[in-house]
Amino acid sequence: MSREPRLLAFVCNWACYTPRERAEAEQALSGQDDRLIWVPCSGRLSPLLLLNAIQEGYDAVVLVGCRPGSCHYREGSGLARRRLETLHEFLVYLGLEPERLQIFWKSPLSDRPFAELVAEVRAAVGRAGPASRLVRTLAP
Repeated sequence: MSREPRLLAFVCNWACYTPRERAEAEQALSGQDDRLIWVPCSGRLSPLLLLNAIQEGYDAVVLVGCRPGSCHYREGSGLARRRLETLHEFLVYLGLEPERLQIFWKSPLSDRPFAELVAEVRAAVGRAGPASRLVRTLAP
């Protein structure tokens, strides 16, 4: 990929709630074209919102939620997991690489740094190349 992949990350407030973890997440996604959006729960995100992000030109969409079974809202992580499994199948049906949508389960105070998650996504998307299918182009 000739440019740095554009990433959009939706991160559960409860998966990264210490000031250190929040600062680490914001620093890992500090690229000019990257965006970080804090959400109350990963299970509340609409799959259409994730698909729209790809249409808007993001090379990858990352969802970071609490580990299933440790969700602050009980069923949020399980709901997010089921929705994303279905969305992954839909992306493959549309001819998009499944690497464009990634989900990570993170417990608060986990030993895996957020920057490591972002590097993993950048490497996977870098191999896939820039998003071109379904991306909206602006008319002149």
